[in-house]
Amino acid sequence: MIDLILQDYDLKTESGDFVCDVSDEQHQALLLATNKGDWKESPTVGVGVAAWLKDDDPDGLLGEIKKRI
Repeated sequence: MIDLILQDYDLKTESGDFVCDVSDEQHQALLLATNKGDWKESPTVGVGVAAWLKDDDPDGLLGEIKKRI
Protein backbone atom coordinates (compact mmCIF):
# COMPACT_ATOMS: atom_id res chain seq x y z
CA MET A 1 0.00 0.00 0.00
CA ILE A 2 1.26 3.49 -0.83
CA ASP A 3 0.76 6.02 1.98
CA LEU A 4 2.39 8.97 3.69
CA ILE A 5 5.63 8.01 5.41
CA LEU A 6 6.38 8.87 9.02
CA GLN A 7 9.81 9.66 10.42
CA ASP A 8 10.03 9.72 14.22
CA TYR A 9 6.20 9.76 14.35
CA ASP A 10 6.02 12.92 12.22
CA LEU A 11 5.30 13.29 8.51
CA LYS A 12 8.47 12.86 6.48
CA THR A 13 9.21 15.67 4.02
CA GLU A 14 11.72 16.10 1.22
CA SER A 15 12.15 19.41 -0.59
CA GLY A 16 9.04 20.75 1.16
CA ASP A 17 6.78 17.89 -0.01
CA PHE A 18 5.33 14.98 1.92
CA VAL A 19 6.91 11.63 1.09
CA CYS A 20 4.69 8.78 -0.14
CA ASP A 21 6.01 5.23 -0.45
CA VAL A 22 5.19 1.61 0.37
CA SER A 23 3.96 1.68 3.97
CA ASP A 24 3.05 -1.90 4.93
CA GLU A 25 5.90 -2.28 7.45
CA GLN A 26 5.14 1.15 8.91
CA HIS A 27 1.50 0.15 9.46
CA GLN A 28 2.52 -3.10 11.15
CA ALA A 29 4.93 -1.27 13.46
CA LEU A 30 2.26 1.25 14.43
CA LEU A 31 -0.25 -1.51 15.20
CA LEU A 32 2.28 -3.27 17.44
CA ALA A 33 3.29 -0.07 19.26
CA THR A 34 -0.19 1.36 19.87
CA ASN A 35 -2.70 0.23 22.47
CA LYS A 36 -6.33 -0.71 22.09
CA GLY A 37 -8.34 2.51 22.04
CA ASP A 38 -5.59 4.65 20.49
CA TRP A 39 -7.24 4.53 17.06
CA LYS A 40 -10.50 6.50 17.19
CA GLU A 41 -12.11 4.79 14.20
CA SER A 42 -10.99 1.28 15.22
CA PRO A 43 -10.87 1.12 19.03
CA THR A 44 -10.11 -2.62 19.16
CA VAL A 45 -6.97 -2.30 17.01
CA GLY A 46 -3.54 -2.23 18.65
CA VAL A 47 -1.35 -4.68 20.54
CA GLY A 48 0.55 -2.50 23.02
CA VAL A 49 3.85 -4.39 22.97
CA ALA A 50 5.29 -2.13 25.69
CA ALA A 51 2.75 -3.50 28.19
CA TRP A 52 3.94 -7.05 27.47
CA LEU A 53 7.66 -6.36 28.12
CA LYS A 54 7.49 -7.34 31.80
CA ASP A 55 5.11 -10.25 31.21
CA ASP A 56 6.38 -13.84 31.39
CA ASP A 57 3.85 -15.07 28.83
CA PRO A 58 5.28 -14.83 25.29
CA ASP A 59 2.47 -17.04 24.01
CA GLY A 60 -0.04 -14.47 25.25
CA LEU A 61 1.74 -11.74 23.30
CA LEU A 62 1.86 -13.90 20.18
CA GLY A 63 -1.85 -14.63 20.53
CA GLU A 64 -2.63 -10.93 20.93
CA ILE A 65 -0.62 -10.11 17.81
CA LYS A 66 -2.44 -12.76 15.80
CA LYS A 67 -5.84 -11.45 16.97
CA ARG A 68 -5.11 -7.79 16.27
CA ILE A 69 -3.10 -7.81 13.05
